[in-house]
Amino acid sequence: MPARVMHLLDDLEARLAKARTQLAVLREDNRRLKRRLAELLAAERSAPIDSDALSATAFVSAATSLPAVTPLFSGDAKMPDHSSPAAPERETSASAEQASATAPETPPTPQALLKQWQTRYPLAFAGAEARPLKVGIHHDLAAREPWSTKLIRRALAGYVNRPRYVKALKEGATRIDLDGNPAGTVDATAAQTAQEKYRRKAASKARPEARKKKPADKPGRSPKTGAASGAGKKAATGAPADSEAAKRPAQQSMEDKLASLQRRFGGQE
Repeated sequence: MPARVMHLLDDLEARLAKARTQLAVLREDNRRLKRRLAELLAAERSAPIDSDALSATAFVSAATSLPAVTPLFSGDAKMPDHSSPAAPERETSASAEQASATAPETPPTPQALLKQWQTRYPLAFAGAEARPLKVGIHHDLAAREPWSTKLIRRALAGYVNRPRYVKALKEGATRIDLDGNPAGTVDATAAQTAQEKYRRKAASKARPEARKKKPADKPGRSPKTGAASGAGKKAATGAPADSEAAKRPAQQSMEDKLASLQRRFGGQE
């Protein structure tokens, strides 16, 4: 805004200087005409002639001898519009808003982008039942979406790898485009590949569930406590269950031997 005002002031000063120059020239011509008229009046007094014809001839000669004056404000010259000095600023702000509106925002995550597709293309992504999509539909998405091809493929992979979509890929099923229009059918190869993928997903899902299940306790058994738990630990570590029973006869025989020795030596005393 200040730069435009300064430019306008400079232009007005230049025009004012030009007008002053033209005014000085006109004043000089006016003085010259006055001198010429004075001479003609003096000559008229000395010789009687037709004063009207002389005055007209003098005026025409004087007018034709004047230099051409360039008008200060010509009709062809375009004057700046002072009524709306903020027009360029408004145009600049409008252009900036338009550029910001057309510029793509921060790329979303593949999951968030898929949710956006469910709103923008409900016939293709938001149906109650999954329907097979057109072969090469990622090209259609790339033509309509401002995101990169990598992001589009990741979001699309998150949809086509869902079990309900894989299950919908049956031979002869109708494929659709982004607007829900028919776009080919599912061939036998695609249907077979989808069935194998579905079986693999089901098997991989069943294995972790089987690992999580624990064997149930047999009925009639009470929880192990005290010596029983100790015996269970020994059995788990591989020690024989009857090791204590094997040691007891040995300990009893040693006591018998000591008692017999005491009786023997006590009798000798």
